Amino acid sequence: MMIEVDRASLFGLRRDMDALFNTSKPNKHLWELICAKMREKGFDCPPTMYNNKWCNLLKEFKKVKHQDGGGSGSAKVSYYKEIEEILKERSKND
Repeated sequence: MMIEVDRASLFGLRRDMDALFNTSKPNKHLWELICAKMREKGFDCPPTMYNNKWCNLLKEFKKVKHQDGGGSGSAKVSYYKEIEEILKERSKND
């Protein structure tokens, strides 16, 4: 399980690189870049772990959003606003 600081770093890096992820090309190299930056912060995990963590957080976000009817989120998902901001920024750029 990742600690809170790790999740905050992951969100920041993922947000910074979001436009690069919005292509039809494979994004394995992007997760490798995130992994390298996380390693600089003292977190040594493989790129697949960060990819899986992001996908799982996104699934949980979508589940809560669906249950909430698109409301402001739930106390269960402390990172709701961070993911929502990333997705809103993405929709502005589309």
